[in-house]
Amino acid sequence: MEQTNQNDSMSARNTEYSKQQLARQGYVLSNLWHIDDVLQSYEDLTVEQAEEVLENALNNERVMERIFEQIDYEVALIIK
Repeated sequence: MEQTNQNDSMSARNTEYSKQQLARQGYVLSNLWHIDDVLQSYEDLTVEQAEEVLENALNNERVMERIFEQIDYEVALIIK
């Protein structure tokens, strides 16, 4: 059990480090999704299915268009 806790702690540190590195490169990471976000509502799915659901949902053309529309809206609020 102690080894598992150490691995979890190391994994969390690695994740945080990776997020910091991406943020330094200009990526905004305040809205990350995890397979657990899918699995908490759809417990019968496999991890692979949950990954596929997220991939498809987040790369959906309609979702992407809506994000860019919202970016335009937010920019308009700033440069008024």
